[in-house]
Amino acid sequence: MTRTLRLSTLLLTLALPACGDKADDDAGGGDPADTDGDTDGRPECEPDVDADCDGVPDDEDCAPEDARTYPGATELPYDGVDNDCAGDGDLTDVDGDGYDGPVGVGPDCNDNNPDVYPGAEEVCYNGIDENCDGEPVAGEDESPDCDGDGYDGYGVGAPDCDDTDASVNPGAAEVWYDGADGDCSGHIESDYDADYDGDDHVDHGGTDCDDADPLTYGTEADGSSRAEVLDGVDRNCDGNVDLITIFDASTAWYANTMSNDGLFGAGLVEGDDYDGDGHTDLVVGGPWSDSDDENCLQDGNPNNAALCSGWVQVMLLDGTDGTPGDVAHATYEGAPGNATTGAYGDWAGYDLANLGDQNGDGWAEIAVGHPLNGDIKVLDGQALQAGGSVSASDVFVTATAAGFMGFEVAALDDVDGDGKAELAGGINDKWANVGGGDLDLRVWSSQDMAGGGS
Repeated sequence: MTRTLRLSTLLLTLALPACGDKADDDAGGGDPADTDGDTDGRPECEPDVDADCDGVPDDEDCAPEDARTYPGATELPYDGVDNDCAGDGDLTDVDGDGYDGPVGVGPDCNDNNPDVYPGAEEVCYNGIDENCDGEPVAGEDESPDCDGDGYDGYGVGAPDCDDTDASVNPGAAEVWYDGADGDCSGHIESDYDADYDGDDHVDHGGTDCDDADPLTYGTEADGSSRAEVLDGVDRNCDGNVDLITIFDASTAWYANTMSNDGLFGAGLVEGDDYDGDGHTDLVVGGPWSDSDDENCLQDGNPNNAALCSGWVQVMLLDGTDGTPGDVAHATYEGAPGNATTGAYGDWAGYDLANLGDQNGDGWAEIAVGHPLNGDIKVLDGQALQAGGSVSASDVFVTATAAGFMGFEVAALDDVDGDGKAELAGGINDKWANVGGGDLDLRVWSSQDMAGGGS
């Protein structure tokens, strides 16, 4: 009996410190709210009022028997208990992404990362399974084909230029103007330049009015306006087809009466490539031109200009600008008039025609109208190619007729079957006989011209 009493007393003695909260262990310190002085953060426990000794009376505690559960307590995730007595149950979504954890229990495979949950956007090559589909298991095991389109996109030089979009890969069809390099062809610098001419389509901030034609665009790479081209297409996208100005010219010749180049351009015909640069050069007539300022009055009155000899000049399309007399490759001058006798000048070059190679030297002969002298002189093509001064000795053949022959000069297709062009010339006597005079046409065959002379 005595042993039993002593044992009971001992058990009671051991149990008392639990209610007294280790008062002898922590004397001299503790929280001011800890009224029992044992520094455990809890006040002195009164079992009849606070059974679990958590500092909250039982009638205010949602779990009077659980010291971890009381109003204001820290919520412990996944323990099945509403620790803070807020009435919202256990904390099962720690990261607040809308999906419960933990791993193996809820669908959220990482409840400490709000960017990780079922359905999240997968970020390639970071070793994290954002969408909780089980891949990658580890960073080094992550597939190099992140978007699953069959093309690797990991690393520099990978064929898939956007491994986050399965519709973008080298095998996809390009869709222009969607802002993406759909087929990974490398045009990502601009998805609005389908013809690769360096100018975006007008509907997408550029000046290109035809994005299917690389020769048509509004702006050059240096920001300057595209030059117009004489080909029936609005090449510079200004809304006008073939509206060319003097500033579009590759070469400009400045002819005027001060340079003795009267009516320069009245006659104009393509010649040959006289300088061998691959461009066909021009033969230009100026019937009111003359090397004698006193003899040829270039005041705009045809009667005062009747003494002008006129000249024909070979002009090279080599980009050299200037007055014709200064830059001409070759020059032929007709005969001047005579003020004393009243003889007219030739007006050489009033009209011109390219007859092709008539004498077999490989160079085209040029027919030159001399209307006030009443003839057409055919200049030797080789003499024109040689350059310099072309004289009367370089005339291959002269075609004459009564009246003012040479106001119109033309080359006809081969009529007599010898493979050479025929010469046609027009007479206009109305120039001297207002209201009357002859108007007729003469034709000379290439065989007529073959022997040269007159």
